[in-house]
Amino acid sequence: MGELCSVRIQQAALSQCEEIISLDESVVGSRSRAGQICQGVENGLVHVITIRQKIVAFSLLSNNFYGKHFLELLIVEQGYRRKGLGEMLLCAVQQQCGEERLFTSTNSSNLPMQKLLEKCGFKRCGWIDQLDEDDPEIIYCYQPRNVVSVQHDIDMATGDSVQILPLTWGQLSTVNKSNQPFLIVGRVKAAFADGQWAWTEEIFPTPYEKCYPDEQLDFSQYINNPDRCVFLAYLDRQCVGQICLRRNWNQYGFIEDISVARDYRARGIGKKLIAAAIQWAKAGGMPGLMLETQDINLTACRFYKRCGFQLGGVDVMLYGNSAYKKEQALFWYLQF
Repeated sequence: MGELCSVRIQQAALSQCEEIISLDESVVGSRSRAGQICQGVENGLVHVITIRQKIVAFSLLSNNFYGKHFLELLIVEQGYRRKGLGEMLLCAVQQQCGEERLFTSTNSSNLPMQKLLEKCGFKRCGWIDQLDEDDPEIIYCYQPRNVVSVQHDIDMATGDSVQILPLTWGQLSTVNKSNQPFLIVGRVKAAFADGQWAWTEEIFPTPYEKCYPDEQLDFSQYINNPDRCVFLAYLDRQCVGQICLRRNWNQYGFIEDISVARDYRARGIGKKLIAAAIQWAKAGGMPGLMLETQDINLTACRFYKRCGFQLGGVDVMLYGNSAYKKEQALFWYLQF
């Protein structure tokens, strides 16, 4: 597992086509899928995992399954199986599909693949006979827990829904509670070229938890203030999330802090808080939103990307005199 410290996952480049095809050939014994793979790379539908600059796994996505996303291929080199690489690829494909359903299939005899799919949230939804003799193809579907489905789940479970409300004097005691840990699974690797920032992901072999100190803000200054605002997310009469905003010197709405209670994450609450921030910024005539986070907070960066934010800058010295001196500051922008 030591060499997995250099693992990287990213969308494949055209220059990598031959190496991907060679890997596929080593597994299936032919180059029959070469054209399919090259077309997928050209369309941005192939992810690769490299270890020490060698491609050891790849996935191929398509949109040819009744117009839906379909994972055509997931290939891992023999010597690198059972090391979590398949799960990394599935996660990357799920992120690429966003809130849309993702389908795939595998033979009924392929028990390791079935276990992997079910571990990553896929559900069986059908099967096809007659493709391989005496070995039916099982169809799987991954349904993201998007805002709409979460809302339905909450209504069914509690008779209530998430409410996003601006901070008032009576709610001061509900904000600025202790931060809860979050999972670190990798870091953002940013690069600047041709006037734009691009980034890839470096996945860590062993995830770990991290927690930052609380933001010591005077929330009384955010009440009835046209240049500052706090929105709180309530569920079952409990505050389960918050977002703190201020008008920055460049007129952007600056997200000072956004957090969701640990037991309520991955339910769409963060997106609702961002939606409230967008509405507030637009009402104030601001050109967009901006925020800063750390390069190791990969989960947050993925979330901001899904919300439409773009990486606008990197500061490698911001944390140089702190306990976080190995981290880089990333600045994200959502322009209206």
